[in-house]
Order: sequence, then C-alpha cells, then structure tokens
Amino acid sequence: MRRAQSTLDENKREATNLKKAFGHMRTETLEKSDAYAYLDACVEASRPAKGNKEVALMRTILESVVSGSFNASRPQSQC
Repeated sequence: MRRAQSTLDENKREATNLKKAFGHMRTETLEKSDAYAYLDACVEASRPAKGNKEVALMRTILESVVSGSFNASRPQSQC
C-alpha cells in the first residue's frame, strides 16, 4: 500500500523520536511496559496524541519485522 508523501514524512519524524527513546534497546527486550512508559512521558510532555501515533507506528514496524515483510533496503516504503 502506497502512502502519501506527507504521511511518509511524518512517519520519518515519528521514527526519529522512537529511535531516540528505544534505539538503545534490542527488539526482543521490548515489552508493553516500555510503550506505556513512553506514552506516560508523552502525556507529561503535553503530546499524548503524537505519542499514541508514534507507538502505533512502532507496532506496525515491529509487526512487519516479525512477519518478514519488512524490507530494510526500502524502509520508507514500508510505513
């Protein structure tokens, strides 16, 4: 499914925030509590809706990786 360029641009910004928060972690160590802690931090930073969108993007990326449909050479087309 092809997404609009504006959506892809927004996903890149969201992915940058996710990388800052979770980039030091291995995917197999991520737990739901990590996502909830991230959402709590977003609420404290007065950006709950954006935090929710970022966690949804993270879930989509992780599902793609687990299912084997993620293509690392073209990550922008996967979002």
